[in-house]
Amino acid sequence: MRKQHWILPLIFLIVVGFRLFFAFQSPYFNYEGYYGLRQVENIAKTGIPLYNDELSYGGKISAFPPFFYYFLALFNLFMPINLVGKILPNIFASLLIFAVYLIVKDFTKNANVALLTSFFAGFIPIFVSGTVNNISPYSLTFPLMFFAMYSLIKIDEKNHMYIFIILMIILTLTSAFAFLFVGGLMVYLLLLRTEGIKQIKSEPEIIMLTVFLVVWIEFLIFKNAFLANGIGIIGQNIPSEIISNYFGGTTILDTIYALGLLPFIFGIYMIYKITFKEKERDFYLMVGFSIVTFLALWFKIIPLTSALMSLGIVLTILFGQFCGRVFDYIEKTRVSRYKFLFFIALFTVFIATSVLASAVYSNSSSVKVPSKEEIAALEWLKENSKESEVILASLDEGSLIVHKTGRKNVIDSDFLFSKNPEQRLKDVKILYTTYYETDALSLSGKYGINYIYFSKEALKNYKMENIAYVSNEQCFDPIYLNEKIKIYRILCKLEEIR
Repeated sequence: MRKQHWILPLIFLIVVGFRLFFAFQSPYFNYEGYYGLRQVENIAKTGIPLYNDELSYGGKISAFPPFFYYFLALFNLFMPINLVGKILPNIFASLLIFAVYLIVKDFTKNANVALLTSFFAGFIPIFVSGTVNNISPYSLTFPLMFFAMYSLIKIDEKNHMYIFIILMIILTLTSAFAFLFVGGLMVYLLLLRTEGIKQIKSEPEIIMLTVFLVVWIEFLIFKNAFLANGIGIIGQNIPSEIISNYFGGTTILDTIYALGLLPFIFGIYMIYKITFKEKERDFYLMVGFSIVTFLALWFKIIPLTSALMSLGIVLTILFGQFCGRVFDYIEKTRVSRYKFLFFIALFTVFIATSVLASAVYSNSSSVKVPSKEEIAALEWLKENSKESEVILASLDEGSLIVHKTGRKNVIDSDFLFSKNPEQRLKDVKILYTTYYETDALSLSGKYGINYIYFSKEALKNYKMENIAYVSNEQCFDPIYLNEKIKIYRILCKLEEIR
């Protein structure tokens, strides 16, 4: 029995166990996860996603590829939703190690290096933290993408053409990130043509067919969004302030920490070497995808986190190729008998940088999970408010508010189809930070707000200890107060106090 037949499943179990350890540190999901949770629950209940959401932004339509949520809803038929949301996304994300193993083994022809790299791929800090306690399509998107990439590399072999097309259809139905992938394929073809590298005969035709399929399916899904937002759909209608926050506070050290020290250094070195020194067909696929991801990030078309996830995986694969070359070189020298020591040193540095960084990131991710006190406050608010009422909360808490109370929010992170999200984001900030009661009442009337929810998340986001204007209890009734949560019921209208 070949060792990879038992070592690779063992690595998979280690990665899944690592992820689940952090996922079950809290019975709740991080704030972003409640959007996905609502979709899964609605599909399990009605058979369709929440394309017409009566609670988000006080009521709006939405659009997104639904496959990921349908797949989770299928398991929700016989598993509790909390277990489905905790376990399945982490299993999906851990499947990435198999895709990385196949790609690196094909590149290096070295099963040992492929096994080592697959372990590295299980602990990319930014990918672990972004999917460990979050019902996010990214947990399925990236494994699908890199399995498709492997099938394209092997496109001239039996059945891989059909596998590639099937994987691309599923990817397109899972995430709009498929657009980025086909963009990488187009750049890949351009690089091959520019460098005069021989292509596999059927490859251009298959890639163009894939581009057509992806564009056609995504157009069917986002047709109304195209009509409503035009070219703005590329940026998902995200307010400029949010985009600035994505990039403004991120340093090169933060990026290295998120991607892992070794993959960052040696992955970039391999991109340089492949681009300027060597001409190998398969590696240009990685380079093409990296170029498109970097350009999308540069022009702020995609969020920083998702861009770093994809770049982190590519750099890890290229780092595996670097390791393969180093081990081959050592094998030819007099120090070959010490190669195990080199392996131990490499592995130790990776543990000290990427694995520990993944643990720290995942633990900080759990800090962004609502506390028991927050959940208790929202459950109390659900029991003591009317279904038609509106609750003000910070941006990150919007989906949590809707899920736990069944009431309308003012804002959440699903910006697509929302009207004037830029202005709405500014107004929410004013409602939390203004000193003037008239400003607060004017804006609360504008959005029909009945309750102000003030938690640790709002405190952190707006850097304030208390809401200044709520001292007037005739207009702002403090109906729920403790050390961590404050809820105020708005009793006045601006016209009444003039």
